[in-house]
Amino acid sequence: QSYRLIADNAGDIVMRVADGRWAWLSPSLTTVLGLAEAEVIGCPASDLVHPEDLEAFQRAVAFVSQDARTLTRLRLRSAKVDWVWTECLCTPLPDDDAEARGALIIARDISAQVQAEESAADARADLAYSANFDLLTGLRNRQAVLTALSDSLSDCDPERYVAVLVIDVDNFKIINDGISHAAGD
Repeated sequence: QSYRLIADNAGDIVMRVADGRWAWLSPSLTTVLGLAEAEVIGCPASDLVHPEDLEAFQRAVAFVSQDARTLTRLRLRSAKVDWVWTECLCTPLPDDDAEARGALIIARDISAQVQAEESAADARADLAYSANFDLLTGLRNRQAVLTALSDSLSDCDPERYVAVLVIDVDNFKIINDGISHAAGD
């Protein structure tokens, strides 16, 4: 009764998969995913999992031994939004012969964490782009051109000729001296 009380009141979704179908789901299914237990019980377990995450889900619940536990990230179907990112701890549930037949899955909503990770990755990509390209023209900046030129020259055959074309803009010195080299770049 204590374990049932804990599962019924946990913020994470507690689920049991048996024979590839959802056998039991905690009430937090409705809170986290907006789905009613009646909609999911008895359905194939894969119906709740994002198609791109099916392979990871199947690996997580296909236990080799009774002691195996896996932690994996999966997107689960939601009635509130399309998909909810979850971190799932999967533990095998042995049958009477002590062979793993089902799984107990505890799923925690990590959508905010995944969104923060994606935002940080986008910010890093933007910073890397800004470090090498002019934001106004989209052209490589001076440092990126010099790096590319250096890389190209180091790859050249020493017995062949190399040419570099430099284009000069008349009176550009006025911009560099008057505003700054950064503005000129």
